[in-house]
Amino acid sequence: MKLAETVLERRFVRVQFRTEWQTPDGKAQAFEGHAYYQRQKDGKYRATWFDAQGAALNVDAEFDGQALTSLWGPGAEKRGKTIYRFTGADQLEVIDTTQTKEGEWREFSRAALKRQ
Repeated sequence: MKLAETVLERRFVRVQFRTEWQTPDGKAQAFEGHAYYQRQKDGKYRATWFDAQGAALNVDAEFDGQALTSLWGPGAEKRGKTIYRFTGADQLEVIDTTQTKEGEWREFSRAALKRQ
């Protein structure tokens, strides 16, 4: 699975993420999601995120040359932030946080991905 690729006549960038792990009792678990990003006239991005848990979230994002910062769920009860940062030619760090009712960001996932 490619992490990101242009699709639909190069009008969108599709980001795909999948992770697998085992619970302490040995059960296999997985999470998968896709987002479709579209560049806006102001240079920012809009997207919709879909995942295997049934979420369909609006996303507002900015790319600063080093990292894509995506704010998901604006206006929704569940809000979060994902930062995709290149850490090498073939390496990407993905950091996920959610926003508490008090407005603080709490990290819940961090992954180091390497292109195969």
